[in-house]
Amino acid sequence: MKKRTGLWLLLSTLAVLLSAIVTWSWLIYTETGARWLINRLDAGIDGTVVASEISGDLASGLLLQGIKFEDRSTRVEADRMQLALNIDLLPPGIRLQLIDVHSLTVSRLQESNEPTDWNAVLAALSLPVPLRFEELRITGIEILKASTKIDIDTILSYTLELNQGILRKKTA
Repeated sequence: MKKRTGLWLLLSTLAVLLSAIVTWSWLIYTETGARWLINRLDAGIDGTVVASEISGDLASGLLLQGIKFEDRSTRVEADRMQLALNIDLLPPGIRLQLIDVHSLTVSRLQESNEPTDWNAVLAALSLPVPLRFEELRITGIEILKASTKIDIDTILSYTLELNQGILRKKTA
């Protein structure tokens, strides 16, 4: 009887471990896993996140086109965004090796006088592990507020780190 119980315990543990590995591989190495994570992101924040086209996977690089974020007071749109990330197991953490954004437009919506609570947005995206940004490139920034338009044509390049809810520019 003890052998049978031990065997079932071993097989159950192996089944759970195999299930976790399969789920992890699906999330990281498939386009459908990336789409599921984008949908979870949309469900976790106060606002909507939409991408008209998603291709690639999180492990080898993800290309998002027609990205839109909108909440009560702000709309953020980008023509194209490319992501490359690496998930470290020891020490645990996520490194966003590249975020490359093209034609970024930030608009203040006229219907609302409430400012966007970016602390709440970042808190909704909080993770139990550190998130490090190694390279962030934004090309073609347009900021719209009511009738005012500001064009920023230069490329911004920073290394950023999000740890314990604080986004900091990392010094070399």
